[in-house]
Order: sequence, then C-alpha cells, then structure tokens
Amino acid sequence: RTIQENLQGIECLSGIPGKVGAAPIQNIGAYGQELKDTFQKLTAYDFKKNKFVTIDNQGCQFGYRESMFKKPRNRGRYVIVDLTLKLFKGKLPSISYESLEEYLTKKEIMNPSVQEVRDAVLALRGQKIDDPRVLGNAGSFFKNPIVDRDVLSRLKRAYHNIPYYELVDGKVKLFAGWLIEKAGWKGKTFKNARISEKSALVITNPEGRATAKEIRELSEVISKDVYKKFKVKLEPEVQFIGF
Repeated sequence: RTIQENLQGIECLSGIPGKVGAAPIQNIGAYGQELKDTFQKLTAYDFKKNKFVTIDNQGCQFGYRESMFKKPRNRGRYVIVDLTLKLFKGKLPSISYESLEEYLTKKEIMNPSVQEVRDAVLALRGQKIDDPRVLGNAGSFFKNPIVDRDVLSRLKRAYHNIPYYELVDGKVKLFAGWLIEKAGWKGKTFKNARISEKSALVITNPEGRATAKEIRELSEVISKDVYKKFKVKLEPEVQFIGF
C-alpha cells in the first residue's frame, strides 16, 4: 500500500515475514533500512499496568535487531496493537547496500522508484532465503556481527575478499552468512535440521521433524566453529522461548 501511494521509507523491508506489530520488537531491517529510521510511536497493552500505553522511538530503545521488548524483564508484558511511521511522499530511495545496488545496476536502473526497489528486494530475498511457508525456517538466524576496524584488518590479511559494510560510527558490519559458509556449514545436515543451500544464515527444518532443542544445538555448534576459525562471536537474531 505504501508503494502504491509512492511513500518512501520501508521499501527495503519488503518481504520480511511477520506482522506489523512484531516489527518494533526486532527492529526489523534489511538492505540498509531499519524500522527505527521511520518509526514514531506505538500503542501497546501493558499487562503489568493493565492499561494501554504509548511508547515513542526513544522509549523503544532500538538497537541492531534489538529493542526494550526483547529484554528478559519485558517478555510477555506487552501486546503491540498499532504503530505510527513517518514516510516521505515522492522521495527517491536511498540505495546504500552493495548487493542491492549491484542488482539494480545489472538491470540498468540508475534512479530507481520505490516500486523498483521493492521488486529488487523481493527478487534478492527469493534468491537468498527459503520461503518459510514452503520450507520451515526463522529467516536470518544470526545477527551480522559488528566489529572494530582492527578486527576487519586482521581478517582481511587472511581473507582478502571478505565482504563488509561500513557503519557511521566507524565500526564495520561483517556478514554472518559468509562466515558460516567459510566455516563449512552451508547445506550441511545436523540431526533433523539443515543449513540452507541458498544461504548459510538460515537454519531449516526440511522434513518438519527437527525439535527446538536440535535447532538451538545446531546454532551453538555453528557459533563455536565460527569463533574457532575467525575469533568473531555470533549472536542469535531469533528469540529462544521456554529454554
């Protein structure tokens, strides 16, 4: 609907599975955009206070795939019922992600519209992430690690082609999927779970028999292997409930 209205600001979030109300919990993001960039406020029912409350951008304490809602003390406390975003009428999209820029360049789209960016994002997601309605998965399982430049320099001495994304605070974002693939896990099976053949960042449940315990165990084994190889710590993007 926002694309139809030519509203810019969330086009790169296209195709992320989940409901609008869940978006602030994770501070969802993709291809250089995050929800916090356009988020103004939300209304939630607070079970502790037994009333509806309004929480603004600062109050949500957004971070990289983080918010106040993911803190242990707040789990199960709130139900988000609506949220307000500030979008921009007719503003040209800002393309900051290398893979998205490369895709548009190959298509010879130099000044893309929000519709063209959305189409490109959906195409790229289809190449990288298995549809959870077809093959059970929770999308990107790990956060992309944020590291200091000296860590990047150390890794570049051994891996000249290591991909990274420069952040405004001087730090750099590495790509968890690349690290996991280089550690040899892409496409591998572990008990009843499997790392996706499309993206090493995705853990799948190919036959529907993998238990939550197996999924978590696999994630821990992967994290240990990546740390052993790169000395970079991976953190899960998903939430473990009931463990």
